Amino acid sequence: MALEFWKEHFMAWSEFSRYQPNAQLVSSDEHKDEIMKNVLEENLMMKKRIKQLEEELHKVQNGLNK
Repeated sequence: MALEFWKEHFMAWSEFSRYQPNAQLVSSDEHKDEIMKNVLEENLMMKKRIKQLEEELHKVQNGLNK
């Protein structure tokens, strides 16, 4: 009973939680694969954003040096 309450109360907020009320039950491996896929996609997005910011910084620095 206590574990069920904890799981429903504290894990419901997590987008990665396989315990969401409307989520399909998936195996641990599928769950881990989905998390890894999401992390890799987010990592790629962050790297692209870093590159954009570095390019903007370079432009600003060049503008100040003129």
